[in-house]
Amino acid sequence: MALIDSYVCEVSAKGSKSSTPTSTHEATYMRRVSSTPHRRTRLRGGQSTRSMQRAHVIVLMFNKLKVIKWILGNISDQMRAPTGGVSGWLAMQIMKTNASSTREAIRRLELNQNDTFVELGTGHGESLRRIAEMDSVSIPKRIVCVEISTQFRNELQKNIAELPTKLPVEIHGEDCIKMPYLSDGTVTKLFGMNLIYFLNPLPEYLKEIKRVMKQNGSVVFGCKLGVVPSNTEEFANIDQKDITDAMEDAGFDVTTEKVEIYGGNYLEIKGTKR
Repeated sequence: MALIDSYVCEVSAKGSKSSTPTSTHEATYMRRVSSTPHRRTRLRGGQSTRSMQRAHVIVLMFNKLKVIKWILGNISDQMRAPTGGVSGWLAMQIMKTNASSTREAIRRLELNQNDTFVELGTGHGESLRRIAEMDSVSIPKRIVCVEISTQFRNELQKNIAELPTKLPVEIHGEDCIKMPYLSDGTVTKLFGMNLIYFLNPLPEYLKEIKRVMKQNGSVVFGCKLGVVPSNTEEFANIDQKDITDAMEDAGFDVTTEKVEIYGGNYLEIKGTKR
């Protein structure tokens, strides 16, 4: 389960190179503006070339954000769990743009061979590709992938078979509101990228997550709250404070950090089991 990195990449770049002109007129304008980086040419109305360029890029980014939210709102059920068809295919293509965020999140988890690692909403399996690249001392002793989409589970099986390193992976298709295959207090690290929006009711999911987590175990959710639509049933958890408050109430000490990377920024919400 994932969302779009491209918009966040544009924001972090502040418009320097991220917006693609959508017409010949725009392309000509952008070339003319970028060709004079060291001169503040005065334009009609007293505006500078640089300020005009910045304003133009902001408008383009705002329009793209509206389009992204509209698309996600219209395929929200498929974003939670792709089932097939055109909308399912589109959702799966959108989720591919999460690769850089997922790889960075896995790096930040600092996995080791003593970990029992759970990923909720494994999707295309980019996390597994990243883990397979690690030294043996960094590969968890048990890797549990929870993926409710049949489409994604089928793809995961194929991708796992092609990994350069054999991993101790198991795949489960049941909703993570109940994880009977995990004993109490056995998971050291749990991760989900662009997943927490869909955990509704959130307190019930967090109760089960707390059950399986070891004392001082880490729960990490990667979020892109600025991109998600606000008028769908599927995207239920889209307010940062509501999410962190729910995690605190469930028994986690919570921190947040904005992670900035090439290819897409995201918000890391991390809970440590008390």
